[in-house]
Amino acid sequence: MNAPLPPSSRRNFPRWRWPLPRLPAGSDLRRGAGRLAITLGVIAAVALAAMGGIIASRDFGAMERAVLARIEAETGARFRYEARRLVAWPKPKVVFEDVRFEDDAARVALRAPQMVLRFDLADLLDGTISGPSFTLVRPEIRLDGTDLRLASGSPRAMLAPVRALAGRFERIGGLDRLRLGIEDATILLAGAAPDGGLVALHQVDLDFGVSLRRARMEISARAGRDGFAIEAGLPLLGALGQGRARPASLRLTRGAAHLAFAGAMRNDADIAFSGRIEASLDPRLERALFAGARPRAVAAETMPVALRAQMHLDPRGIGLDQLRITRGDRHLSGIATLREVNGRWSLSSTLAGDLVDGSAAGAVLAGLRSAKGEWSEVPLALNPAPWLDLDIRLSTAELRLGRVRLTQAAIAVLTRGSRTEFAIVDSRHGDGTLKARVATLEHEGEPELRLHVAGDRIDARAFLIESLGFDRVSGAGSFVLQAEGRGRSPAAIIRSLAGTGQVEMRGGEVAGIDLARLLQRSGDGASEQALVAALGGRTAYEQIKVNVAIRNGRIEPVGSSFLSARVAATLEGAIDLAQQQDRLIILLRRRQEILGQNGEFFAFRLDGPLFAPQFRPDLSLIGNRS
Repeated sequence: MNAPLPPSSRRNFPRWRWPLPRLPAGSDLRRGAGRLAITLGVIAAVALAAMGGIIASRDFGAMERAVLARIEAETGARFRYEARRLVAWPKPKVVFEDVRFEDDAARVALRAPQMVLRFDLADLLDGTISGPSFTLVRPEIRLDGTDLRLASGSPRAMLAPVRALAGRFERIGGLDRLRLGIEDATILLAGAAPDGGLVALHQVDLDFGVSLRRARMEISARAGRDGFAIEAGLPLLGALGQGRARPASLRLTRGAAHLAFAGAMRNDADIAFSGRIEASLDPRLERALFAGARPRAVAAETMPVALRAQMHLDPRGIGLDQLRITRGDRHLSGIATLREVNGRWSLSSTLAGDLVDGSAAGAVLAGLRSAKGEWSEVPLALNPAPWLDLDIRLSTAELRLGRVRLTQAAIAVLTRGSRTEFAIVDSRHGDGTLKARVATLEHEGEPELRLHVAGDRIDARAFLIESLGFDRVSGAGSFVLQAEGRGRSPAAIIRSLAGTGQVEMRGGEVAGIDLARLLQRSGDGASEQALVAALGGRTAYEQIKVNVAIRNGRIEPVGSSFLSARVAATLEGAIDLAQQQDRLIILLRRRQEILGQNGEFFAFRLDGPLFAPQFRPDLSLIGNRS
């Protein structure tokens, strides 16, 4: 530890002094400095007195009337108030009570208990208010004819208000700048609702400023304490001449969701924006899209979904390049465009990555049934966004439909009006391929569903384990199913379902029973002992083939065969999809007929719930079926 310096050491350090030498008393230089200070003080006092005189001579009423007249001339509106008072300290302002503001076309009506007009000291000196600041306290503002559907009808219609706003304030009645503040307002938008009704915004705060010197406007607004918020900065239209670009920014926020743009605004032939855009989804929407079919422990997790892209917006539409959508460690990358085609919005996108995992599709499938497991009677929404046409092409490394895991999947999502189509254009399941297409459309006033599914060279055991939890059959399989149904709810569609299908498997085995031993022991007359002896074994087969017809929600085998070395089998009965019940019969017969013996030697019933039937022997079915 450093010990303090002794007193003798401290005295050896020099004392630092102000570098100017002290002027000796009575010197000419010192007397001159004193006279200069007195002179400057007198000048300052005279200047302050002159400023005070100029300010006192100003007609505040005339100044305020002049600036209000400019605002009325620019807006074509009438401004009225019941009382006013001038506050001169600490900063000059005029307070108006019971304010009314109406335009001649009766499109805007404003009432406020108080409005404050503030201005700068420089305005008092030159006698003209060139930079007024207005603040409206608790106003009620009604805007008629605010049909937001017109502004959202096309990209050109979206940009029209921006052009009008950027051009509106190029001249503001001879003012250099203008600021408008609104505190705790209620804004009524007549005609803004989807049905043309009234939309009310409460607790709205607004700060709007425009500067002609900077050729720029700034907007900041919030509706509700935790509601929608907007911040924007735009150049004035006159600053964009000769192909020049000026900085522009926008940020929209609601809850945990936000959209932010930072870039430039141009005005060549038309208004255009280009720059970087970022967005995030609200957690509630994120859970609905991505966690619908997952276990509750996983569904409760909230992982933010973020979007980043390079955006270009002009009257032709919105283009997104270098698009990247992320959620946790998963992502999608590609391009997208949003355009207006024949009066309709159209979103086209080509994306690739591992973000699309099938959760949204699983949620849709889960929604086809009620909480009790019955088919839902809730009306089917053909297209949740009928105003938007989709053409989305996705490539993903892995896709899960329920418990079925597909890889290298190419997906297409197409919607137009009341028509929706979801297609797995191509995918891999092991060494096999799977394709599917589901389309919904309106036919004769009712929703219609069309389904087509096909698989080729599928590992039967792996596929049956994933889809049905059944692990007793192996082999190389292929299948095809096509069906159509009509109705206003999933239950009605299932009840009307009609179509055809075929399943074929080759070169595999059936685990759990040795049919050759069952055939050998069944001749002894003791069926139960024969079955017990055959259980636990395996049966190799050459082919399993089942053709089915679907009628009124019932799947009925119309031709089936099972071929092993010594035993053949057929499948009869039906699967009732509407009731979610299996009522099937498996009938075993000898492949080689023996004179004097019945070819049929054993039979089983499969009865019970759709995915969990009971499997039991029933010899009464032999030769006794209708």
